[in-house]
Amino acid sequence: MTKTPKIGDTALIIVESPFQLLCAYEIITRYRLNYILAIRKSGLGRNDEQLKMTAEALGLHYVEIVVRVRKFTQDILRAWPQIFSILARSYNHLLLGSYYSGFIRMLRRGIRADRTWLLDDGLASLKAQSDMIKSGRIYDLATCLELQELPGQTILQHRLESVAALNSIIYTEDSLFIGQPFVEKGIVSNAIYNDILGISRRASANRLTYIPHRAENTQRVVELQRTFDLDIHYPSTCIELDLVQRGQAPLQVFNVLSTAAFTIARMFPRTTVTIFPAPLKGVSPPWVEIIEYAYSIDNMNINDTVAARAI
Repeated sequence: MTKTPKIGDTALIIVESPFQLLCAYEIITRYRLNYILAIRKSGLGRNDEQLKMTAEALGLHYVEIVVRVRKFTQDILRAWPQIFSILARSYNHLLLGSYYSGFIRMLRRGIRADRTWLLDDGLASLKAQSDMIKSGRIYDLATCLELQELPGQTILQHRLESVAALNSIIYTEDSLFIGQPFVEKGIVSNAIYNDILGISRRASANRLTYIPHRAENTQRVVELQRTFDLDIHYPSTCIELDLVQRGQAPLQVFNVLSTAAFTIARMFPRTTVTIFPAPLKGVSPPWVEIIEYAYSIDNMNINDTVAARAI
């Protein structure tokens, strides 16, 4: 019996990030699923706002489950009647946004479904593949990354085609830098991050627009704008959907190392994406697998010019 969804199958989908939601949209659209979409609001940064705006921009109907990270137990008790109404049903498919989420793991145990899938969680999907091998528990996967199937695993590959098809795209001379909160998390020093941004600014064919991550410190972003004479753009949705909504794809994108760099390279083949992964060596597992995968992408450059200072 094939595990691939059939047109009209029932599905429960639980997501916690805008990117997971994009992947859910691909599977919903491709198989015209009869779905219940649950959006978990975590209370972290601008994530909840972007989740809601992304769902609405995609025309998806959804239920909100508010379980904030800092008030987890309190919110679970408050949301339990809503959660129980979801658990009481059975489904053909269960699609989960993250392999590592404690909230999703907790719900997963009580849900009756014929098939369980992991939705694309970006670069974390690479680590999930490795960890599933170690645990011996293999889940099927829906992803825009070109990954090899594990023994017994089914992978639904996509290129975010349904998202890209929402609007016609023209390429512009614009350059984007996709920000990340590595400085806030103490992973990368402010000096190294500024080095990378400076290199990107000098390499830009046109003015450089900085896209802050939803968890970045606003004051630090303002300082970057002043130091490097940047344009700043805060998307209301995730960056991939924001580009599609505007109907414009940049010819140059710069980034330290994030999922968005890989998805943009896959969605927009004429865009040259440059990443600076050296500061994350040994910090962002599986680093080796990510870099090997990056080298396999024709329109992606790996810049290690800050390696000596980063390591």
